[in-house]
Parts: sequence; structure tokens; C-alpha cells
Amino acid sequence: MTLTAMILAAGEGRRLRPLTDTTPKPLLAVGDEPLLGHTLRWLAGMGFERIVINAHHHAEQVQNFVRAAQHEIAAALMVSTEVELLGTGGGIRQAAEHWPAEGAWIVNGDVICDIRLCDIDVGKSDALMV
Repeated sequence: MTLTAMILAAGEGRRLRPLTDTTPKPLLAVGDEPLLGHTLRWLAGMGFERIVINAHHHAEQVQNFVRAAQHEIAAALMVSTEVELLGTGGGIRQAAEHWPAEGAWIVNGDVICDIRLCDIDVGKSDALMV
């Protein structure tokens, strides 16, 4: 079984304007690193082997960050770019092509968390959202 997660990171971050006018919310710094960096390290540290990040608002910045982070993160990283903002369900539906049949964990990209997801027995599920 391949542990797979998706990070929801496509939104416009409207409530954080003007900060998000030029920077996507997942790349805003919390402490010494962007939110997305914290989330990638958290998931990889639990043993997730594949992490899909959706992107729309300033997608090229998210793509560049993920490309640069790949050498530090012990997981396969991929970006599912939304040309048109698809909303939560649409973003998940589009990104689902990147994960195995056993499903994936869905994680909001604007939170910092330390729950050990891999210790939770969830039985058979196509996707689980944190």
C-alpha cells in the first residue's frame, strides 16, 4: 500500500489580502518556512510516499516551490494545476488520477498539524479529509 496524501493549496486566500495578492497562501511564511513546507515535512515524516498538491492562484510559484523542495522531501511530489479554480471537490476529482486505488488522505494546505495520521485506523476509504 502506497501512503498518499493530497494538499489543498489552490485557493485565492482572499481573507489574507493584500498578502496573497502576490503570494499564494500556502507559501506565506509561518516562522522560518512557508505553510506548504511545514505540511510537506509533516506528511513525509509520517511515511507518506506520494504527495499531490493542487495549485491555481499563482500556480507557478507553488510549482517552483515543490520542484525546489523535492530534493529535501522523502516522497514523490506532484502538482495538479487547475487552469480554472475547481473548488474542493473538483480539485480532489482532478488530482485523484495521481493516487493509487487504495485512496488518499486529503489535507488542507493552510493549517499546521502534528497528528500522526498513519496511526489512525480508518478501514477502507477512497479518501479521508483532515
